[in-house]
Amino acid sequence: MSRLQNLLPQRRLHNQASNQKSSQLNNKLLILNALRHQSRSRAALADMSGLTRAAITGLVEQLIQSGLICETKPVTVKAGRKPVLLSIRPDYASILSLNLSRRGSAVGLADFSGNIISSRKLHDINPDNIASATTHAVNALLAENNVVSRRILAMGITAPGPLDRNEGVILNPPEFDQFHYFPVAETISRAFKSAFPVYLENNAAASAMAEYYMGCAAQFSHFLVLTVDSGIGGGLYIDHQAYSGLNGFGSEIGHTSINYTGPLCACGSRGCVERYASIPQLLSFGRLNWQKWLAELNQTSFSDDQSQRNLLNLSDMKEPPASWKEIIDRAETGDCLCKRLIQQEADFLSIAMINIKNLLEPQAIVISGDIAYKPAIILESMDQSVNGKGITRNIQHIKLLASTLNLDDGLTSATALVLQHQTQNEELLRSK
Repeated sequence: MSRLQNLLPQRRLHNQASNQKSSQLNNKLLILNALRHQSRSRAALADMSGLTRAAITGLVEQLIQSGLICETKPVTVKAGRKPVLLSIRPDYASILSLNLSRRGSAVGLADFSGNIISSRKLHDINPDNIASATTHAVNALLAENNVVSRRILAMGITAPGPLDRNEGVILNPPEFDQFHYFPVAETISRAFKSAFPVYLENNAAASAMAEYYMGCAAQFSHFLVLTVDSGIGGGLYIDHQAYSGLNGFGSEIGHTSINYTGPLCACGSRGCVERYASIPQLLSFGRLNWQKWLAELNQTSFSDDQSQRNLLNLSDMKEPPASWKEIIDRAETGDCLCKRLIQQEADFLSIAMINIKNLLEPQAIVISGDIAYKPAIILESMDQSVNGKGITRNIQHIKLLASTLNLDDGLTSATALVLQHQTQNEELLRSK
């Protein structure tokens, strides 16, 4: 039995596909989402959705006529008729993506399955040159891949929050001053003469969309994606729907307080988890305490087994780590101070996650960003805290997972943003 076959029954209660004509568009969407994760036969779609075989056959034929899906080669079986698999047609349309970040920016081209075909980095981007730089990069990508512009479905743009997704404006994200209050969606749309829709979302919320459509959150109806790198962001799904509040300002997990007397944050609050657990802040915490920790370690008295002191490799621990990757790598070699930093990070994050657990009752929390590097140690520490505390600790176990997607350049997330919007596009799902 495939992974998706194991997972889809859990979604069945939430989707409640119906044979009524009024739900035809929703049923088509259900089929598309199922096929986006893997190819399936008509019979498998009927079993998964609860629809009759006849209803599935009719919907599938309409989707084939629309060009959204296609038949692939039959599956080899021991006996009986070979089932024909159905798949998303990757060449139905192309999707453009633009990611703006503090580390650099990039433009991507994806097929209708959401696979990134090609990408280009953008250098020294600012509000004055973003339109020309983006159009130049997009035109190059289209030419290199023989894609005609009329086949572009939409462009998704991701950027640090907070931002106003409805108006397409980046607001005032920390350390992103040059783009403060910049109408990026309108600027890019104008550059392409409004040839296709342009959507904007904060990078953390869009990463949740990527996990839902392409990653490890496909099995869940309620989940949180926690992105930890230079900042901390969250993307939330509730009942299979992306949730970010009335105007898109919700899911700002990084600005939930874990210490009301803590340091003042740029948002105006004190003790925001981002001021403790973002990677730069954690590294600063390590530098501040490193010599004290080393002194404590030197004064530690060991038992007769002096090999314990040798295992500590004190000479290799004189300098604090300079990145999360270094923290993890050194912890794996036995660096107990780096292990201490990991535990401290888990403690910081767990306070915020327990609050989320008590408030929203997610089925899972997916970590992404820098913190997803070799995640076993941090996940184990967080699991003990998150599932060992909270009002539902004895009746609910939240799954803690690490993203398996390559979200470093933000383009997969921006592509998923388009897929999320197109699920609400009735014209796309109507038969021709």
